[in-house]
Amino acid sequence: MVHSATRTILIVEDDQHIRKLLNILIRRDDVVIDEAVEGLEARQKLLDNHYDLVILDLMMPHVDGFSLLKEMREREETAQVPVIIVSARSEDRDLMKGYSMGANYYITKPFEPHDLIHSVELILKIKY
Repeated sequence: MVHSATRTILIVEDDQHIRKLLNILIRRDDVVIDEAVEGLEARQKLLDNHYDLVILDLMMPHVDGFSLLKEMREREETAQVPVIIVSARSEDRDLMKGYSMGANYYITKPFEPHDLIHSVELILKIKY
């Protein structure tokens, strides 16, 4: 089944170069990409908009990714929004924490582009 509806993805990443790379990797005609450079901005965007997917860094100023994920899962409006964590934190306990808090995927930096693309495809049911 092919979906042609536009999907909206929020990239929450404080590193400008990684944000740009993520943007390039997931850009498509039927995908709208929004960005937040830190947790407070992401929190506000999640209150004001609907997203089909959030790509979330963990280590950010002000509000970290785990705190943001916890808030998302506690709010009815964002509880079901899929989340892909993309983080340099690669300890088993970090991965377990991410998954136990409701992340759909956890990708460690540095990452292979196809790993990210594949996880986005699976969540949004679209083919790159």
